[in-house]
Amino acid sequence: MINTLKILHLNIQSINSETKIIQLTNLAKIYKTDIISLNETFLDPNKQLIIPCFNIFCSDRIGRRGGGSAICIRNNIFASQINLTNLLSSENAVGIELQIGQNNNISIFSIYSSPSTKLNETLLNHISLNYKNYIRAGDLNCKNKIWHCQNDNSNGIILENFLSRTNGHIVNCARPTYNRGKSVIDLSITSSSMLQHFQSHQV
Repeated sequence: MINTLKILHLNIQSINSETKIIQLTNLAKIYKTDIISLNETFLDPNKQLIIPCFNIFCSDRIGRRGGGSAICIRNNIFASQINLTNLLSSENAVGIELQIGQNNNISIFSIYSSPSTKLNETLLNHISLNYKNYIRAGDLNCKNKIWHCQNDNSNGIILENFLSRTNGHIVNCARPTYNRGKSVIDLSITSSSMLQHFQSHQV
């Protein structure tokens, strides 16, 4: 039985160095993290990511540099990967499902969508329709004043309308996740069924 989960999300801007792996491992120890969501991993299928005490699920950008998502989960927590391959266009996304108790599952997704990519509503709809208890973490590059950005962009308006239709909730605090632009673009989103279980969000 899992009573609490601590989830860490990072836009890591490449995990292809031992230094960053050591830093990430230390962060996970300091904050006693159970699950790590990574965006912009810059990995390719020929390079295996290894983080001590974690099982890792990846969605790599194929054919060109950059992008990529990964979910790292402590190896004492059983998780199965969710196949999202047929739903992806230009973004990278990976999902896992945890069984909590007898009849309850939690689904966790890490999604990276570049600033030049239109938000993939097909992917978001699929998650909302098929996974009752979900958490989506990711650098979606969606700006909206509702979640404390200084201005809106087109993807932010799309996401606002989508969340309104599907009763999804952004749980970010007001602090920017992208300091240079003073924007909240790394978002933590949850289904209404999960909202009551959130204790805090920190940047």
